[in-house]
Amino acid sequence: EKIDFKEYFHTTIKRGGVSDTHIGHNSELMEITHEAYDYFAQLGLKIVNHVGDITNGSPKHEEHAKGEVREWRATPLTNDVINLYPRRKGIETHMVSGDHDRRFLDANGYDILDPITKVRQDIKYLGIQQGESSEGRFLTWLKHFNWGTGYAKSYKPQQVAEGVLKELKLEKEIKKYRGKVLSLLSGGGHVYCAMLYKGIIFILMPCLQGKTGFITGLGKLSDVGFIIYSITHNEDGKLTEFSVEYFDRG
Repeated sequence: EKIDFKEYFHTTIKRGGVSDTHIGHNSELMEITHEAYDYFAQLGLKIVNHVGDITNGSPKHEEHAKGEVREWRATPLTNDVINLYPRRKGIETHMVSGDHDRRFLDANGYDILDPITKVRQDIKYLGIQQGESSEGRFLTWLKHFNWGTGYAKSYKPQQVAEGVLKELKLEKEIKKYRGKVLSLLSGGGHVYCAMLYKGIIFILMPCLQGKTGFITGLGKLSDVGFIIYSITHNEDGKLTEFSVEYFDRG
């Protein structure tokens, strides 16, 4: 039977994606982050997802004692994000906090993204280390894990996808997501990987942070860059195509 491509490629979304910018660390890459947003704007993208660790937070690995951190105080760091993070007309950034961002919250109850998003109306805060957004039949999860940079890139996505599906079944929420095209973007790993696993489009996000003493000491390398991804479903709401463009800036 001849394929009706208008029905097969019925609806498409296209998004930008960044993660782990670690603003405040000497290895922050704001020039490349702005370069990414320039390209997003050039393509006319309306939504960019940031999957956590917007800031380096308060020192987690004693970076300040080693001279690796530019700023780690809560108020100046808040103002840095407000003033330095890219802002482009027509683009809304969806953010979740990462484990570095939440160190202020864990220490003294200060959720650094809350005041930032009250000032920056172009940024939508989806939650602490995880959030959800939807548009039509498309549902996107943003999740940030403190899992470091593993060697086998596909292992954690498989583990997380299995956990998500198990949790939905246990909470009897699986019906809520039927008929939806599910995608999950995960920050915190500093490595890039994209796969389709048990019906979930899983994108392990690269970072926008240069070399650090901590990562170098582990003998590991980060994938530095940003992504643009698109997802398409047919007239019945079933996934028919997805693609990811990875822009390597390492």
